[in-house]
Amino acid sequence: LVNHQKNYRKCMSEEREISTPAEFLELKRECIAQVKFYVDLANSKLGLHMEYPRVEFSLRGTTAGKAWYGKNLIQFSPILLLENPDTFIRQTAGHEVGHLMAHARHRGQQIDPHGREWRNVMWTMGLPATRCHNYDTSHVPTKTTTIRRVGGALPFSNGRTTEFD
Repeated sequence: LVNHQKNYRKCMSEEREISTPAEFLELKRECIAQVKFYVDLANSKLGLHMEYPRVEFSLRGTTAGKAWYGKNLIQFSPILLLENPDTFIRQTAGHEVGHLMAHARHRGQQIDPHGREWRNVMWTMGLPATRCHNYDTSHVPTKTTTIRRVGGALPFSNGRTTEFD
C-alpha cells in the first residue's frame, strides 16, 4: 500500500493532454474500463456480486462524479475528466465505485456518503479515502444564472433568468 500511495502522489502532478475528439472518446473508454476494474476488485475482495454500473459523462458543474445507488449509475463530469485525465481515472472512478460498493455491502442500512463504510471500501481497493477532489474548477460553467436588475446583476442558482425593470 505504501508503494501504491507513493506512485499515486507522483502521478498526480503528471497529466497528459487530450487534444482530439478521438483521444477524448478513448479517454472515456479508459474511464469505463477503470470503473469495471474497481467493481471487479471490490467484488473479489468484499465477496460481493455487484453488476457493472451504467456510466454517463453528463454531470455539469464542479462535481467530478456522482453515484446513484438505486439506479446503479455513475455520472462523471466530462470537463473535469478532460482536464484531469490521469488523476480522474485513477481516483474519481474508484471514489464513485466505492460509494456503490459501500451501499451494496450495507444494503438496507443508512450509511454516511463518506463515512466509515465507504472509507473501508476505499481502503480495500487501495485508494485514498479523500472526500473531495482538488481539481481547478474556476472556469467550469455552473448552474448559476444572472437576474438582471437596475443597478447591476445578482447571481442565483434557480436555472432561470428574470428581467426586472
